[in-house]
Amino acid sequence: MPVIPEKNSQIPQQLMIQQLRQVILINNQRRNKKRNHSFRQQEIAAV
Repeated sequence: MPVIPEKNSQIPQQLMIQQLRQVILINNQRRNKKRNHSFRQQEIAAV
């Protein structure tokens, strides 16, 4: 990884954290979809 100068280190770090959070959220949603698939269908049918 390239070394980021002190001045600019904060902004790229925040962007990386946001991207990581998005990836984690997407992965969790995919996992939950597989786990709760039948539950979700029941929920949709109930609504």
